[in-house]
Amino acid sequence: MASESETPRITELHVRMDCNGCEHKIRKTLRAIDGVSDVYVDSANQKVTVVGIADPERIVKAIRKTKRVPTIFSHTDPRSYLLDSGDLAKTRGIFSLLGEQTGEILSGIYAEIS
Repeated sequence: MASESETPRITELHVRMDCNGCEHKIRKTLRAIDGVSDVYVDSANQKVTVVGIADPERIVKAIRKTKRVPTIFSHTDPRSYLLDSGDLAKTRGIFSLLGEQTGEILSGIYAEIS
């Protein structure tokens, strides 16, 4: 079990999703994992972004139980994407996390750290 004092991580995975049902099943499965705070699904790009303190291997194992084959293509500490305001730019909008690094939003998707 993860400590509450841990900083949330961002895990991005490639998962094949053929329909809205696949997207719903993956989202529901991931939200049930302890330590997952947010799940963003981009079905057009076959991408799932998970924010939280959950172990990436546990995330992969949960997705495999839905009969999907996940591939982790990015696992980062969110501080690498934080702006002065503490905002973290993501595909589905901006949500706030604590942080003090500088940067600017690039085309509304990610922040470039200076």
